[in-house]
Amino acid sequence: MTRARSRFRRLAGLGLLVAALLPAGAAQQARAPEAALSARRDRMLAVARSYAGFDWQGSARNVLHGPDANGVQVDTPDVSFDARGWKPDATNHGMPYAWGGFTSIEEFRAGVAQDRPAGQVPTTERARPSAVALGLDCSGFIARAWELPVKQSTRSLGALCYPLPGQSALQPGDILDLFDSHVVLFERWVDEAHTHMLVFEAGRLAVTESDYAAADLQRRGFQPLRYKPLDQRWVPMTLGEPAFSAEPSADGHWTAGGDGVPLDPATAASPLRDARPLQWARYAVTGNDPQFAGDCERVTLVSAAEGERVDTQSEARLPGGTISTGRSCAHAAQLVDALVDFAAPDEPLTAITLREGTVAAGVYELAGRSFPAQRIEAQLDATHVVRHQDLPVTITVTCILSPEVAVHGVLEASFRFDTVWSAEPGEEPLVGRHTSSFALRACGGPPR
Repeated sequence: MTRARSRFRRLAGLGLLVAALLPAGAAQQARAPEAALSARRDRMLAVARSYAGFDWQGSARNVLHGPDANGVQVDTPDVSFDARGWKPDATNHGMPYAWGGFTSIEEFRAGVAQDRPAGQVPTTERARPSAVALGLDCSGFIARAWELPVKQSTRSLGALCYPLPGQSALQPGDILDLFDSHVVLFERWVDEAHTHMLVFEAGRLAVTESDYAAADLQRRGFQPLRYKPLDQRWVPMTLGEPAFSAEPSADGHWTAGGDGVPLDPATAASPLRDARPLQWARYAVTGNDPQFAGDCERVTLVSAAEGERVDTQSEARLPGGTISTGRSCAHAAQLVDALVDFAAPDEPLTAITLREGTVAAGVYELAGRSFPAQRIEAQLDATHVVRHQDLPVTITVTCILSPEVAVHGVLEASFRFDTVWSAEPGEEPLVGRHTSSFALRACGGPPR
C-alpha cells in the first residue's frame, strides 16, 4: 500500500550517465565492485527475513477495533478481524501489517509493551494511517529492507529505481512494484524455468515470505525495478571543490532593484538551459511534510546535459542515512516546470500552469558575495496523481534565482503545496498542505 505524499526522500548520487562522461578506467574504478553489491543484497534479504521471521507475543491490550486517541479508525489484524490474524497471549510470526507503517523491530517491541495497537488494516480507500498503530505497510517494509532512513511509497520507490527490461533480470533485493497499490521484494526463483518466485512482502495481515507465479504478477502490471545504488551502472557521487560555499547557518539578504513585473513563463529563462555536466549544488532543506524526517541536506549534480535532455542525480542526506535517485528533464523546460522539478522531482505532477506571478531584479548577498538575481513570486496550478485519482494542487512559490548558481540557479526558495482531496458526499474536501524551504550552502563544478 502507499501513502499520499512523499517528497524529500527520493534524492540521490551520481549515476549511469556520469560514467559516459569519464574516462573508461576512471568510471570502472568509481563503480562499486560486484562483491560489494552482492554483500549489500545479502544484507537486504537478511533484514527482510528478520521482519518476516519476527516472533512476538501480544495481548488483548494490543487489539483495537475502533478509533484511536486521535480519532483514526484502527482495525488490528488479529484473529477477531481475520481467522489468519495474530493471536493475543500467543507467540506470533511476522510483524503485523500497518497502513502507512514504518516501525522497526525495536520500536515494535517497545510499543507492544506500552499497549499500542499491533497493526492497522485499512478497510476503505480513504483510510488514514494511525500515528499509534505498530507495524509496516508494503512500501515501508521495502524501505526497512533497503535500510532507508525514511518511509517510502510505491510511487517514491519508483523514483529511486532503474526499470528492468523484464522479470528475467531480477536479482535478490530488487522489487516488483505496482504503483499506488503494492510492492514486493524479490528473493529468488523457485524453479529453473522462472515460472515461480519467492518474495518478501508486507501482505494484508503481516510480513511474510510468499510464492508468486511470475505470469500472475506480470499480468497484474507489477514492474520489475532495481534500487539505483544496487546496479553496476551506478557511480557514487563525486563533487569537486566548491566555487562558492557558505557557513551552515548563513542567511542571505535580498535587495530589490525595482518593482516586480508580471511573470511571463513563455519568455522567462529556465536555469536548466545553462546546466553543464558535473556541476553541483548543495542546499539546506526544511519542511513540514509528515513523511519528511526533520532537516536535511540535498545535493544535486548534473550527470549529463546534451541535446534536449538534462540528467541530474541527487542525494538526500537525512538523519540516519541517505537516499539516492536521478531524474531526466527537458534542457529548455519552461521556468515554472524547472521550479517544480527542483522542489518535487519525485512527484507525478502534470498540467503545470502559471496562475499569477511577478518577477523583480535585484541583488542577493550571501557569505560576502553579491549575486545578480531575480526574485519570483508565483502561484501555480497542477494535477497530482495519488491513489489512482487526479487531484488539483496549488503551488505557492517564492524563490531567488541567479545565473551564477549551478544547476537550477536557486539561491533560496520556499514552496507550499496545497492538494485538494475529493470528499465523500456531504463532506468538505480535505486540503493537504506541505511546505519546503531551500537555502544554498555550496555549489561548484567538476572534480579537478
